Amino acid sequence: MSDFCPVPEVEKHGEFLEKVVELLFKNVVFTSRQDKVLLWQTPDQLEEQFDFTLRQHGEPQEKLISLLKNTIKFSVKTGHPYFINQLFSGLDPYGLAGQWLTDSLNASVYTYDVAPVFTLMETHIMREVCRMIGPQWGDGLFCPGGSFGNGTAINLARFKHYPDIKKTGMYDIPRLKIFTSEECHYSVHKFASFLGIGEDNVICVDTDDVGQIITKDLEEKINEQIKEGAFEGVDYDGTGKMYGASIPIWKALDKRGDVLLAYEMNGVPLPKDHGFPIRSCSTGVAGARNVKWLGKIIVSDKESDSHWQQFDYKGFSPSTDWDTVDFSKSPAIQELPVISAICRPSEGDTVKVINGHIHLKGYAWSGGGQKIVRVDVTADGGKTWHVANLDLQDTALPPQHWAWTIWSIKIPVEKDLNNVRIFIYNENKDFFCCCVVLG
Repeated sequence: MSDFCPVPEVEKHGEFLEKVVELLFKNVVFTSRQDKVLLWQTPDQLEEQFDFTLRQHGEPQEKLISLLKNTIKFSVKTGHPYFINQLFSGLDPYGLAGQWLTDSLNASVYTYDVAPVFTLMETHIMREVCRMIGPQWGDGLFCPGGSFGNGTAINLARFKHYPDIKKTGMYDIPRLKIFTSEECHYSVHKFASFLGIGEDNVICVDTDDVGQIITKDLEEKINEQIKEGAFEGVDYDGTGKMYGASIPIWKALDKRGDVLLAYEMNGVPLPKDHGFPIRSCSTGVAGARNVKWLGKIIVSDKESDSHWQQFDYKGFSPSTDWDTVDFSKSPAIQELPVISAICRPSEGDTVKVINGHIHLKGYAWSGGGQKIVRVDVTADGGKTWHVANLDLQDTALPPQHWAWTIWSIKIPVEKDLNNVRIFIYNENKDFFCCCVVLG
């Protein structure tokens, strides 16, 4: 067993290694055009050429040399002048020398302490790669082969967005999608399966004649896959989870939608009560969709699973009660209906009747950024209606009317009335009522 001591000794292993190197030089590194690239054998024929029995003890050096010769004889000669296979490169003598060096040193290139020269070498190569492609610097590492490189890239991309996945697993993260070239390496599909993302979630994008991704097709395929933009805060609600909400993706992507990430208000940083340091601001929708203290934005094919998205801010029939309610049957409220209110006078105020009229002021607002076209007011229970003046209105084109419309009116009242109940009407047949005392 002394021939197989794990520590190399010149007396015991030098001649053996010299024979191995000589065989590799003559039959692998440098080959003749007269030789075949491959001496093809069927699996049954190869079984006859080799003894694949696993033994408890090693073989003598002569047997190992014989095994080496047979392995070379029946293997593909990638160093042969006629070798070509897809994008598989032939043998590079200088690369082989480097591989022999790294295999001989047998150092894991992880830290400077273990591999000082290789660590510095990798750092300088990464700097040059960064210089060629744009970034000023990069703290990266080299992967052994394209397959492993793709797997590492997918895994790191997922970890960057969901660092807790190492502990919690994929249960709490949304469904992930991979968009890649139709000419991509097969390893993208394999690693999607291996990493639990699923091959059905790999979306292949069309390429042009030179293999570049067609950006229009990429945009179309992204739009086909995403339906909701979800916002998640860092504040915990009563259910023990972080507050979250979502809006339809068309709303988030619509240039007219004015969906904002706000970090200032009136020229100063957001106050804490308004969501410092940053909050989402989705105009024209229910305020519950505007998440304060924003911690995460998720693009998904389904809406947020937050309690406030699934079990609150929903509309039901008046006949629905807690025993019959089914929250899954009602969509989450997004755009609100027309809202109008009387601001002056307030409920119960005493107002003077001047020339048979009282002066009212208020505001009106419509969800979805729609324009307020008219405000109707009545002081006699709906017998007669009067059109208010629109004093201040958003000048933007619909559907970008996000601000209140300020209205006013001098409305006639009957003589000898001590009090009057005033109603505002909108096209949704919603009423706002205000009762005032006449003085």
